[in-house]
Amino acid sequence: MSGERHSHTPEAGPVVSFLKEAGRDRIPGTLPVISFRDEDEHAFLDDLERCTESTVELSRRGHWHGQWAELAAQACGIDLQAELSDLAELQARWHEARPIVLPGILGTSLERNPDEVAEAFELYHELGEAGGLRRWLKARIDQLGPGWRVRDRRAGPSDPERDLERVLIAKESNHRGLRDLWWKSGHLSTVEGDDSLRLRVSFGREPEDDASRDTVRHRAVSEMAEALLPCAGLISAEQSLARMIERVSGEELYHTQQIGYWNAPDGGALFHHDAFEEEHEGGQRGVVYAQLAGRTAWLALSLDDLAPHVREFLQLLSEGELDWVREELFPRPNDLPGALACATDDERLLRELALPGCGRFAALVNRGPEFTDYLANAGHAFLLEAGDVLLMPNFGLASTVMHSVYCADDVPTYAVSAGLRQERFEPEPDPQADARDARHPKDHKPRRPARRRD
Repeated sequence: MSGERHSHTPEAGPVVSFLKEAGRDRIPGTLPVISFRDEDEHAFLDDLERCTESTVELSRRGHWHGQWAELAAQACGIDLQAELSDLAELQARWHEARPIVLPGILGTSLERNPDEVAEAFELYHELGEAGGLRRWLKARIDQLGPGWRVRDRRAGPSDPERDLERVLIAKESNHRGLRDLWWKSGHLSTVEGDDSLRLRVSFGREPEDDASRDTVRHRAVSEMAEALLPCAGLISAEQSLARMIERVSGEELYHTQQIGYWNAPDGGALFHHDAFEEEHEGGQRGVVYAQLAGRTAWLALSLDDLAPHVREFLQLLSEGELDWVREELFPRPNDLPGALACATDDERLLRELALPGCGRFAALVNRGPEFTDYLANAGHAFLLEAGDVLLMPNFGLASTVMHSVYCADDVPTYAVSAGLRQERFEPEPDPQADARDARHPKDHKPRRPARRRD
């Protein structure tokens, strides 16, 4: 894990003074990020140049989202190693569903396995060709061992606008669910010129089975992904990462439902979360996201932290600030008062933001550069480079990490995410399944259905 930069007492210039303002969040493991404009005061820009490690200009889906400066740890008096050694603080952030970054924790593993990253970009180009995913899987399915096969049955898209291809996989087993494992490729958006792709590994029906507690199928998905999806096995095999996740979360968690991401220039993800509406026991505990090639820019914060920022931003608009934003987002006389009424009701605001796409506030939270700057300057922005890992804990729809992603490179990047679930959870017995088993013992050949699924 990186952290070679050490703190010292920085000069108390305008940049450091800004970082120390009350209410600004500090995400452990990250270099501070603040937004800037070319028309900012000269004294601020001069001090910013002295403190800056790198800069990035953000654009996503044809919309400009501003400029960020990533500040050097030494210039800001930050000791990343000390932050990441504060286990109590990291545990508190985990249980409050706030993001944690582990810089460079996969760096050595990536250096030792350069072919995995190269294969990821070969796969990226193959996915863009008709039938590319099926060909890729058929060529590699034997790596999983005996009993695995690519099914002939063609599966239709769950999202006709963005999905490219879904390929069904089966594994010989007494568990009937191992006939509906799948890989699915697709675009991240429908915007012309956005070449971002993702490759998801899961099972069953979308979205009905996304939060399934079927540990057998979750394990099968993990087995597939860790054997075939480039770099997925490196992530789960990294012992320092596994130990950190266990120490921070307080429980053993395993990886499942992996997704490969190729965030391309002008691409990325709008604000969303990865939580499900499910019972706490046996539920998903979070997501681990590993940056494996290139650089991405992030806004990430808990749902509880996003809600007051939305409320404060709306209040600024109601007071006459940023009139061009108000006119675009709330053109009719009753639009802004209605949004404010929703935002002043805490429970209602949290429910709305937890909806897919953040509900009625979608245009606001994805507004750039004004709202993007607003969150960045509140301490919720950071950059991920190859080898960095982001932990996004969640405990259901009411307690989760909200996040928004940008490509921060001039070529496509690569990353893999995985859901984190309880290692020792065993689902409750299904009485109906027991009754079916009693009627149809395993040594009894079941009646063939009228229509075969293959």
